[in-house]
Amino acid sequence: MNTLATTDRLIDPIVLKRRRVKMIMRVAGAAAMAAILVYALYSLLRPSVSSALIRTSVVDVGLVEETIPATGTILPAHEQIITSSIDSRVIALLRHAGDKLNPGDQILLLDTSEILLSLERTSDNLTLKENERNQTALELEADRNDLEGRRDIKKLEADLLASKTEALRKLSALGGATGEQVDQAELEEKAAAIRSIRWNQLRFLATYLYLTLMATTTLGRLL
Repeated sequence: MNTLATTDRLIDPIVLKRRRVKMIMRVAGAAAMAAILVYALYSLLRPSVSSALIRTSVVDVGLVEETIPATGTILPAHEQIITSSIDSRVIALLRHAGDKLNPGDQILLLDTSEILLSLERTSDNLTLKENERNQTALELEADRNDLEGRRDIKKLEADLLASKTEALRKLSALGGATGEQVDQAELEEKAAAIRSIRWNQLRFLATYLYLTLMATTTLGRLL
């Protein structure tokens, strides 16, 4: 059996030098590639705005309000025609299109001189009518009292004639009065009774008119 014996030989320095150069170049290339990659990543991740210009704050949930200055004319969403209940003339326009109004604000200034004059005349006429009603009420009250007195007188006359007729009947039964006298007394008694009833009706009518007038006057004052 043969044994092969090998002996180590020294590598040529030139070859070693070449190997070393290749190794250094490989390491340098890898380092350069790593540096380029790091720089590229840094360039991509680096913010374009300076940190000195960035302001941070805590954000809350809510409405965002912003005032925007602008010029122009405010136009209403809808228009409404306002009519006056009286005929008058416009003296001044106190509010214009686009003005902000509050409840109770006066929009127009109207000429109310004719209305006030008419109101004054109406008030004077009402006062005159009231005075006339009061005068009529006084006259009706006087007539009512007069009719009441006349009615009482007529009632007394009817009662007196009734007593006279009854007395004549008794005398006629005793032969002291004639039948004609009794008949005449009965006719006068009936006539007096009719007159008493009529005066009572007149007094009732006067009372009704007086109370109606007083009720109308009271109602007119309340209205």
